[in-house]
Amino acid sequence: MMTTMTVSADLLPTITRHDIDWMDEESVVYMSDQIILVIDFNGAVWRSSDSGTTFINANLSVPIKSFGAIKNQIILDGMNQNMVMFRAESGKNSYFFISYDEGETFIQSNISKIFDQIVVNPSKSGYLVTKSNNEAYYSPNFGRTWTPIFETYSITNVIIWDPMINPSPDTGLYAMAPMPMAGETTVTLIYSPDLGKTIVKLIPNVQDLQATTNYLYVKAFDTKTSGATLYVRNNIEPYNNNLKGLLKCNFELPANQIPKDYDLINDETGSIWVGIQWKTTQSFGDVYTSDSSGSQYTPSLLHVNKFNGIYDFDTFDGIPGTYVANQVVNFNAGEGKPLQLVSMISYDNGGRWVKFNPPAGGSCKGCSLNFNGNSVDQVHPFYTNDNVFGLAVATGYIDNNLNTKNPLARTTTWFSRDTGVNWTSIYEGPSVYEFGNYGNVLLLANATANTLKFSLDQGASFATVQFTTDDPTDVDDILTDPYSSTLKFLVLTPHVIYGVDFGPLGLRQCGDDDHELFTTRPIMGGQITETRMVKGAKCYQADNLPGAVVSQLPCVDDDFECDVGYTEVSTDDQPLLCAISQSYTPPTYPPEYCPPNTKYPIINGYRKITGDQCTGGVESSYIQEFRDCPGSDNNQSKGWIAAVVILVLLAVVVASGAFYLWKHPETRVKLLKKIGITNEQKYSTLGYKPNSLADDEFGIEDDDAQILDDNDLNDHF
Repeated sequence: MMTTMTVSADLLPTITRHDIDWMDEESVVYMSDQIILVIDFNGAVWRSSDSGTTFINANLSVPIKSFGAIKNQIILDGMNQNMVMFRAESGKNSYFFISYDEGETFIQSNISKIFDQIVVNPSKSGYLVTKSNNEAYYSPNFGRTWTPIFETYSITNVIIWDPMINPSPDTGLYAMAPMPMAGETTVTLIYSPDLGKTIVKLIPNVQDLQATTNYLYVKAFDTKTSGATLYVRNNIEPYNNNLKGLLKCNFELPANQIPKDYDLINDETGSIWVGIQWKTTQSFGDVYTSDSSGSQYTPSLLHVNKFNGIYDFDTFDGIPGTYVANQVVNFNAGEGKPLQLVSMISYDNGGRWVKFNPPAGGSCKGCSLNFNGNSVDQVHPFYTNDNVFGLAVATGYIDNNLNTKNPLARTTTWFSRDTGVNWTSIYEGPSVYEFGNYGNVLLLANATANTLKFSLDQGASFATVQFTTDDPTDVDDILTDPYSSTLKFLVLTPHVIYGVDFGPLGLRQCGDDDHELFTTRPIMGGQITETRMVKGAKCYQADNLPGAVVSQLPCVDDDFECDVGYTEVSTDDQPLLCAISQSYTPPTYPPEYCPPNTKYPIINGYRKITGDQCTGGVESSYIQEFRDCPGSDNNQSKGWIAAVVILVLLAVVVASGAFYLWKHPETRVKLLKKIGITNEQKYSTLGYKPNSLADDEFGIEDDDAQILDDNDLNDHF
């Protein structure tokens, strides 16, 4: 239950109105916790150096708009956080406004081309790449000059820098271009190490190309199934193959189902989450998760809601392996019918999904707490923050499901302090929200309002402040610095930005008594212990809180899942039991790609969940056996060791036999007679004497002597 906090006028935040007609959320950029840049519809660039308390016009000779249509893409350098660029277009010309000092001063350049999206090199400062129609260009100086590349090729759709960590060279490029392959011309993925002078053809029939920090993704058309195929490359430890490390993804697909589309959902924890829609589905898809290579996938959650191209699927930021999703329960309702959604959470990287428990004391039997996701435009979805450990805020209501027909009718805003295990109602109605000062401050507003609600004690109590004397206005969003460290916020409303500052409240600085240790439930084979603020402490946290401490736990059944090609058929007696799927063909060993000095797994139907940190426990019951690839040094070493062992054993046998014969002379004599050796003969019965090497001594006359050639030798061996 929410508590109302009574505050005096001098304990209210300072609110400053800025009549800045901002374009959209992409036109508002935090360069740091203090520096903010905003582009408005009039082409002016506004700069704040105090987290939004004041804004001044940036040092431009004339507004960007005077050069033409403003592009809302604000370009930040991949290595130097002080470098930023804006651009405008007019006719056949592009104009660039470049700053090397966080927007304090700008220089201008232009080119007689209209560019598509500009892509920043993540590992080489100042390097940009783009395309104009089917021509590609690059800049080595952050847009001051542009040079044509791939001059003998027609570049379509996408061109990106090689996203591999520490790439060599650091100017490698991937692009899509029409190329002759297998007797026909198709859009092909190509790679160039030298800005398009030379290329390598990789994959034909390419439809899309996308990169994140962890992986490179390529979507291609499958001519055999008329569906889609996905290729993935690990940017940190890529495979060494003839596709620059790209691996064709293997999905455990339902019988008679052909993928219509693949959507990358998330890959922040090392495993990849991909949504697949089939040719027979429209408003939902099945979510699959990968192993650490990114190439082997198993289904995690079926019938996940999808709206406007976005899945109702979110990470619980700061808690590895924890995800939230909305599952469609009436997936056979038919196109255009309202969907019924149930919110689910997984704490083990998608191995198990459970519903959210409602607060105790409710009268709704069998109900759960269900939250709005990306399918509802009017309110914010489930929200967490890396810098605010364990806290979450969301909108929804308690029922058997959430109906998309009228999702706001009964919506309440909810708050959790323990990674989503327990929830408290904090606002009767939908809202937008943001955390500040590491979670000490929670600021929220109704989607249409002229007042703000805030908590200074992690949701223990709330107060209200009026931020405008005008009629209630739409509140589009609430922003704060990238680290959620300050006491300042921006409230974005149509045509106006409000700066909200809790600094003047004079909150005391937090001390040790205001901190507590919070340990999560077991998550991904470990438990996370983090320092957080005590609920009810009204103070200002001046420094970063100590980092998290992760402790490993003994492995349990929940730390494992069924491998590709296996289906869970668990029983009460066997918590995790995996049976081979009928449509699955087990692999042959060793695999086709098996470089020397690497190992390959023997699939047994089970695998540890990607990113799981458990050790010991039941691990030996599930863990896969790994064997050396052919040609590995280990194999050679083992062969040498085996030979030595055999020789030693033979020596022991010979020595033992000799000792026995020495102790039993009568047996020794009998044995020597059997093999033709007696005490009377000094030499064997071969019929020659020592120091005699004449042919006749071997019983061979000169006429009988033969010269053996190679063929004769071969006949004898």
